[in-house]
Amino acid sequence: MRSSAAAKNHRALPHFIPARPPATASRTAGFTLIEVMLAIMVLTLGAIGMAGLQLAALRAAQQSSWQTSATQLAAEMADLIRAASKQQFAASLSYTYDSRSDANPAPPSCYTRPCDTAQWISFHRYEWNQRLRNTLPGARVTICTDTVTHIDHRDWSCHGGPDPVIKLGWRNNTPRKITGNHAGTATQDSDKDSDTPQLVMAIGA
Repeated sequence: MRSSAAAKNHRALPHFIPARPPATASRTAGFTLIEVMLAIMVLTLGAIGMAGLQLAALRAAQQSSWQTSATQLAAEMADLIRAASKQQFAASLSYTYDSRSDANPAPPSCYTRPCDTAQWISFHRYEWNQRLRNTLPGARVTICTDTVTHIDHRDWSCHGGPDPVIKLGWRNNTPRKITGNHAGTATQDSDKDSDTPQLVMAIGA
């Protein structure tokens, strides 16, 4: 009888399933949050990199557009000079223009009154200067004879010689490293890029 009662009482005892410690769930949730934060950081860095590439592409496209416009304007002026007489050709080979300090008054329009050759050249040059000013930021031009026509010359001075050339420069608007005592410490806008010619074109006879 005792064994039967003991067995009955034993069957009546409840069986408990041990629960997992809460620390395991907390650790799992913590790792998931770290993974999400890492993913967000990676996406953010990727977006910043893409923005930088896009900005560089826009700057390169703008520089290419300016280079193309400068080449077209220089070729137009070279054609005008070549079409002039020998005396006017020689007179045209000593000319400078700087849009940053342009104070020349507009000459009389040759569209509304008759002009001789010298007046027409003066008027056409003024119009060319205005288009140069409106197309290239901080535009500057020098027409002279020089011994070196390669762009590596990068000098506004004229040394004489047999080669008539057109030198064009403009403000580039791209960041560059500061040189001198603070070299490599920061970047600055190349506001003074027009201080060196960026295009040198031979006029030819």
